[in-house]
Amino acid sequence: FDYDSIEYTNEDDLYLVEKDGKYGKMDYKGDIIIPIQYEAIKHISGKMYEVKENGVKKEIGGDL
Repeated sequence: FDYDSIEYTNEDDLYLVEKDGKYGKMDYKGDIIIPIQYEAIKHISGKMYEVKENGVKKEIGGDL
């Protein structure tokens, strides 16, 4: 993998990955679940996340 950092997150059983100051999520196989394009990602519950893109926060998920 070519990332600046990878961190396992218990709450959603995924990995938080960072590349060039942007964040995304991947599963244990290395498949990208949430694209690496966000300034921040916060797990809300289930498959719901709060993300920040271009300074704007929004919720994504549900069908991830």
